[in-house]
Amino acid sequence: MRHAVLGAGGVGGLVGGALAKAGHPVTLLVRPGRRDHYPARLSVQSETLGGFEAPVRVADRLDGRFDVVWITVKATALEEALGAVPPEELGGGVVVPLLNGVDHVARLRERYGSERVLPGTIRVEAEQVEPGRVRQLSAFADVQVAPGPATRARAETLCEELRGAGLGCEVRDDEVTMLWGKLCFLAPFALATTASGGRSESSARSRVGGPGWTDASARLARSGSPRGQRSLPSRSSRR
Repeated sequence: MRHAVLGAGGVGGLVGGALAKAGHPVTLLVRPGRRDHYPARLSVQSETLGGFEAPVRVADRLDGRFDVVWITVKATALEEALGAVPPEELGGGVVVPLLNGVDHVARLRERYGSERVLPGTIRVEAEQVEPGRVRQLSAFADVQVAPGPATRARAETLCEELRGAGLGCEVRDDEVTMLWGKLCFLAPFALATTASGGRSESSARSRVGGPGWTDASARLARSGSPRGQRSLPSRSSRR
């Protein structure tokens, strides 16, 4: 299938790079004025796939027929980023969002229609080192998708391609459980970062599972403290 990736950061770069390495046509959709910042070959350093370079196209707007458009921007940038994927240009393609949270799925269905939205999640930690260069930090990269009747066949084909590219993929029957399960997966990491007192993410990561981190995280969760609203540093994408 032909793939476009809206959001060429850590997560989008890893998924797009893996698919491109496996021989699938991949186009990175970047912000207007940023095309010249990206090389014609995407460089990936991965815990699971090793180090490699793969050819990609770079555009600032959907400019052809694509079977899958991955949405990998952060939730706060979603509305502006969607301007690069006009509904009339999507045609018979489907959008596959890998954002954290739940609310974005309804917004995408409102814009593109339910038959062209395939909700997904990914469990991975990756970062963009610089434009066109990404690094996977986790020892896992697992995608889940929850199709409806109109997207079932596309979901099965998509998972076959991802597995062939070296990534994990599972077709789920329950969209709500899939999306909320991802939030439950993220919660300990977010609480550990908060419990670290706002120190660097690498410091917080080293404390996960360490002495006292569970108790500290639980206290913060119960307290409802405003500190619990602190987000993870933006440089690395943990999803």
